Amino acid sequence: MRTMMLLTIITLMTMAIAKSDEKYPMCKDKETWFEKNWCETVEFQKQGWEQGKKDLTKTKVDLQNLPANAITFLKETPTNVSNFVKDTGNGVSNWATNEWNSIKEYQKKTWSK
Repeated sequence: MRTMMLLTIITLMTMAIAKSDEKYPMCKDKETWFEKNWCETVEFQKQGWEQGKKDLTKTKVDLQNLPANAITFLKETPTNVSNFVKDTGNGVSNWATNEWNSIKEYQKKTWSK
């Protein structure tokens, strides 16, 4: 059992190391362990900065549009709430009607025997 666990751990570690090499193909030409890790760290940080810039841009746009979005939301809220209540009411009443009809049908079938 211990041997099997050890082999499993070694296999998983080897796969993890192999996958880490696939993430940054531009770092494959580096010769030493230090150069590879330095390159991978720099590439990882570049990706993080790019994602951060995109997120910051989206946040700025969202904040700029906040007043207009809030006004639109407040204007549409009464309509949305009334539609929700109407739809929910219809859904519940339709469900109850369907259940009641299925109970009636079951009773007819059962009692007619």
